[in-house]
Amino acid sequence: MATAEICNSLPYDRLSDPLGRREEAADRAKRSGGGSPGFTCAQPLVEAADAAFGDVKVELDFAFTESVDFAKDVFGRGREDSRKDMPDKELVEVNDVGREATRLNFDKPTDMHQVRELQVWDSNLPLTVTITAEARHQPKAEGLKPMDTKVDSFARGVLDALRT
Repeated sequence: MATAEICNSLPYDRLSDPLGRREEAADRAKRSGGGSPGFTCAQPLVEAADAAFGDVKVELDFAFTESVDFAKDVFGRGREDSRKDMPDKELVEVNDVGREATRLNFDKPTDMHQVRELQVWDSNLPLTVTITAEARHQPKAEGLKPMDTKVDSFARGVLDALRT
């Protein structure tokens, strides 16, 4: 019950422009694997007339580690694994989101199908925010910056919501 309340109380409205609005309750599930307790939230967003993207899905993976040091270690190993497993993908350090955050851009900026992943750690919480979306028009690299800014704002809002 608590995880359903958390999934449904997150600030999805921070993503509404350019990604769409929330219309239905988020799905939640127990985390599979990873060794730490946690859960996932999956929230589709409904395409708005002025949204730059459609068929948007927001997924969050929460893990609660036994200590802050272990969370930091998990985050660092995840970042290094990403660099090794996907050397051709861009890994960008993100400031002002949790204690540390890294964005992994899976797709080329001009691809119609976009996957944006933000890995965050704060306190004993490693958190991954993954956004998948289909562009309504041919995207340009500069057109993805507003989406990344909104994802960063959303992640900050998620951390704030968990603290309250």
